[in-house]
Amino acid sequence: MELAKTLLIEQQFNVNEIASKLGYSTSSHFIAAFKKKYGITPKQYSIS
Repeated sequence: MELAKTLLIEQQFNVNEIASKLGYSTSSHFIAAFKKKYGITPKQYSIS
């Protein structure tokens, strides 16, 4: 998840690409896991 945060901040990849890079079968699984851990969605994190 730390790698996900880094990739989101760099904004070189979209959420679907990051989910794939981290081995999630679907972006929705990645989004759910990210939100469970940090309390916000990956998109919300990348904007903040």
